[in-house]
Amino acid sequence: MGKMENEEFYEEFGYTRYRDWEVYWGVAVVVKNEREKKVYILKDPSFPVTAEEEAEWYRKQGYSVEIILPGEELPHDIPEPLRKVLDP
Repeated sequence: MGKMENEEFYEEFGYTRYRDWEVYWGVAVVVKNEREKKVYILKDPSFPVTAEEEAEWYRKQGYSVEIILPGEELPHDIPEPLRKVLDP
């Protein structure tokens, strides 16, 4: 993944941002909208922290959280540029 930056889209290793949305690839795959206090966590057994553990942490921070299972369609409110990054 290369580095790309403009007013709306920013990408570097392990992190992508588009407008109010951010995607983190760390201990889990997290799609976050800080302004709306909304988080989607993509369930993936290859990550060191389970989606449920990560969801619990975000709930304690006041976020609404939804876990997306493998094969499920991404939620429609995730912007298209991030959908392409998450599901190339």
